[in-house]
Amino acid sequence: MTGTDLSNKEAATALAEVLGKLPLALEQAGAYMEKTRSSPPLYMAVFKKRLKQIQRDRELTNREAILTATWELSLQQFKKASPAGADLMKLCAFLAPENIPLEDIRRNLNRLPKTLAATLENTEAFHDAVETLRRYSMVKVLGNSFLSIHRSVQEIVRTGMSESERRKWAKVAVSVMADAFPTECDDWRTWPVSSMLLPHAKEATRHARELQVAPEATGRLLNLVGIYSIGRADYAQAKTSLEQALEIDIASYGEDHPAVARDLTNLGFLLKNQGELGKSQKRFERALEINESTYGSEHPAVATSLNNLGIVLKDQGQKKNELS
Repeated sequence: MTGTDLSNKEAATALAEVLGKLPLALEQAGAYMEKTRSSPPLYMAVFKKRLKQIQRDRELTNREAILTATWELSLQQFKKASPAGADLMKLCAFLAPENIPLEDIRRNLNRLPKTLAATLENTEAFHDAVETLRRYSMVKVLGNSFLSIHRSVQEIVRTGMSESERRKWAKVAVSVMADAFPTECDDWRTWPVSSMLLPHAKEATRHARELQVAPEATGRLLNLVGIYSIGRADYAQAKTSLEQALEIDIASYGEDHPAVARDLTNLGFLLKNQGELGKSQKRFERALEINESTYGSEHPAVATSLNNLGIVLKDQGQKKNELS
């Protein structure tokens, strides 16, 4: 342990034994004692009480129970010290654990709850919240641009929320990522940003789908992930993302909505790239039907659909010529 008075070596050794000598638990206990000026015996008393409650109420292994107890005690204190930091932790719990992009979150303040948005908008308050996270050993901080958080901690944070809170923060996470992900993700110049955001987009959409929140943002983000994945020739990821987007948008809007035409168009391009020209044609034809029905025959969306269909028909003609 660091930063803690360990003059009582026997008490410290006993505490380490109770904590199973787990590095993550020892680190959290040390941070807790440093911030609360507690001694090892005092911490042990509080810890044992919390551990007993967890073992009684939840089906966890001994290791999981120890880690949960240490983190929950730290989170309890941390919430008092930095409510905004605690909210930031809740958001981070619905993203990927590594390299959480703080600046991209700050660029989309309109998607955040007002109290967290106000903190992140104020540079000094933002730095204070991040520094408090670091001092409590809640996260690893890379400058003021990225955070990393242990996956076990994310699970503990989510478990500690009510169902309505989980739905709230899953919605925030997927909405932030949908706005942050480059709309021109088929342009290779955006790929470094898209690559950095991809793990967070995948994690945010997973939680949003499981909790059935923010279908518009989820469908939009899954489409962007799909388009980016087509460009990178990751067709398996593209197929998964685009089919999930189509399923969400049909359920949300019905089968004749422009969002569904968008999904079908993107799936059409995926199939075209995979050489499935007949299947691609069917997707483009259905997208054309939806756009004509929605906008009329003179709309630019219809012209785009006709162009897409023309491309795949041309490719099919060329393929026939090659085979003949």
